[in-house]
Amino acid sequence: GVFYAPEACAGLPARLLILVIDFSVLLVCGVVLQIIWYDLLPTVGNPNAAFFWTWVALSYVYLVFVESYVGTVGFLMTGVKIVNL
Repeated sequence: GVFYAPEACAGLPARLLILVIDFSVLLVCGVVLQIIWYDLLPTVGNPNAAFFWTWVALSYVYLVFVESYVGTVGFLMTGVKIVNL
């Protein structure tokens, strides 16, 4: 198989920084979505459940599709790349 030098692998601090950055991005997106959802859109049905599932769907798209094609903000800021062997 293909082997990489140990220094080429992201260490624990870089991985934790990626988690903190991506969680912050999702938190900011959630706050912006909440402002739009509750202040600008008319209320229809149960707004809490609809808001929650919309935020879950956006988080899924960010963490799965954006990460696989472009890389999340955390990966881009730390310079870490995901390599499939």
